[in-house]
Amino acid sequence: MITGNLGAALALIWILSCTAVFFTLLRSKKVLPGHTLGLFGAALLVRLVPALILPNGTSYEMQVFGEAADIFRRGESIYLVRVAHPYLPLEIYWLVLARWLAENVGLYFVFWVKSLNIIADSLTALIIFVGISRFRAPEHAQKTGWLYVFNPITILVAAYQGQFDALPLLFVVLAWYFYEQSLVTNQSFGGAAWFTGMAILSKTWPFILAPILFLRLSNWRHRVQVTVLVALPVLLGILLFELLFPGSWQAMLQRAMRAGAISGWWGYSAVINVWQLVTDSGQGLFNWVSQYGKYVGYGAGFATIWLTRKRPLLESLLVTILVMDTAVPNLGLQSLCWILPIGLLAGRFNALGWFVMGALIHMFISYWGIHLADWMYRLFVPTTGNAIVQLSSLTVWLVMVWWWVQEANVHVKRLPNVFFPQKSGSLDSGHS
Repeated sequence: MITGNLGAALALIWILSCTAVFFTLLRSKKVLPGHTLGLFGAALLVRLVPALILPNGTSYEMQVFGEAADIFRRGESIYLVRVAHPYLPLEIYWLVLARWLAENVGLYFVFWVKSLNIIADSLTALIIFVGISRFRAPEHAQKTGWLYVFNPITILVAAYQGQFDALPLLFVVLAWYFYEQSLVTNQSFGGAAWFTGMAILSKTWPFILAPILFLRLSNWRHRVQVTVLVALPVLLGILLFELLFPGSWQAMLQRAMRAGAISGWWGYSAVINVWQLVTDSGQGLFNWVSQYGKYVGYGAGFATIWLTRKRPLLESLLVTILVMDTAVPNLGLQSLCWILPIGLLAGRFNALGWFVMGALIHMFISYWGIHLADWMYRLFVPTTGNAIVQLSSLTVWLVMVWWWVQEANVHVKRLPNVFFPQKSGSLDSGHS
């Protein structure tokens, strides 16, 4: 563990190195050799090193995680006290264990919190490699697997920030894997449905996968089975917590449905926020966007699910995430990692390169400017520093808008093919 600005600086050098490897692999025609254990071990290593270097994650979230663990250990419901824990009851059990491990094994609480994310993200790299080897083109499996190993976006979220989005991403990729297996074997879609439910239990955003999956089923027996199995892990998770802490379920569901970042730090809401700061006008518009913008985003997401119902599952999921994320006014940094495994599995290498570049600019400015270090506040007054961070979100938001328009309309000018100079296209086999 290295404390202070030295740790932040070394962690920055590490992620820049991973970024360089990622873009080198993306542009190269050569493929690194490797197998399942090698990929998994490499993924663990590149995520463990920064987790050990940085003694902290984002301070607010780690404080909330610690408070939630302590409240649970005192025998109180985290949903009936004033702690900002807007998740369904799954990660809380790991937070409690992480506190116990820190006290009885050593290291520190934040490391143990991150370790679950690191393992989940490394397993995702493994499932991507195995899945593409089995269901897609095996010659692309190694390239795609190594790209996920070194992708800086999920590394930043899992090993630097310490958020839990690696867990629902693992479940989403497992749902895709079992969906593909069901298509090949002509068996039930129970595995895909179960892991979709586990993804929703771990964070609510994967609920969009449920209707996407449902719309691709050919008979009502499969639809009923999938509906039950998607709901089952969510209901079991809620029931278990309700048995431990009676009277929690209503507050739990209310928090889960209200979950989301603060408006004004993402996309168009950032522009409105800075505009009202500079001109002292537009407060009414910003208030409306903050209150209703997320519902516009959800509506756009569900409309996209319906409009893409004839397209392969991965493509529908990819476009839905892009549309919904650009339409909401409140997207957290951790949510940027949702695109990575879906974009890789769909074979959108060039667009993904643009996305990673734009996301990195925003994430570097945000993490080292205000979250992991305070370099932005050392250079500027807080209002100016905040405005720079907010507007930096446009570097990735604009790419995402262009990307989903490109996916929706084949006649739109493509993103310049600079990150994947080989003949680029989807690895999709036409039935996903």
